[in-house]
Amino acid sequence: MIGRMLHGIVACDPNGVIAVNGEIPWTLKEDVQMFKHLTAGNVVIMGRKTYESMNCEPLKNRYNIVLSHKKEGIVELISPWCIHCPDICSVIRKAQEIMELQRCGAWVIGGAEIYSLFLPYIESFYVTRVSEEYEGDVDIQETLDKMRDWKWNELFSFKNLATVYRVVRNNG
Repeated sequence: MIGRMLHGIVACDPNGVIAVNGEIPWTLKEDVQMFKHLTAGNVVIMGRKTYESMNCEPLKNRYNIVLSHKKEGIVELISPWCIHCPDICSVIRKAQEIMELQRCGAWVIGGAEIYSLFLPYIESFYVTRVSEEYEGDVDIQETLDKMRDWKWNELFSFKNLATVYRVVRNNG
C-alpha cells in the first residue's frame, strides 16, 4: 500500500476558491513555474474535471493518472503518459507501480473532490495562498479545515500577490 507517500499541490484564494467555470481565476506565472518544477518527472493525479479543464491534454513530462467513474469518452489507457482509473484503489496501485519503476514521486493536483478523497494518503501539501479574493464555484476550504492541525511553514511570497506554504502532516 502507498501509505502517506503522496504530495498535494494547490493554489487558492483566502476563502479556498480554486476555480470558476472550470478555470483558475488568476494568473500567477511564478506559481505555474513552481508547479512545473515540483511535478516534472513525477506522477500527477487528477480528476476528470481537472483533466477536461486542460482540454483533455496530459501534462508533459509527467505520468498523468485521471480518476473518473465515468466510462463514456474515456478509455483505460489514454496514452502512454496518461492513464484512466475508475476508483481510488486502482489510482493508488498504478501510482505505486509507476513510483517504484521510475523512482519518482506522486502529486495530487485537483480538483476539490480529489483533494478531499486523497487527503488521508497525502503526507505534505504545497499551498499557494493568493492574496486577493475571487468569485468562484469550486473551493477546497473543507479540505484546508481538515489540515488546520498540520504544520504550516511559510516558504516565500510572490511580490505580495501570494504566499507559498509547505504544509506537513503531524505524526501522531
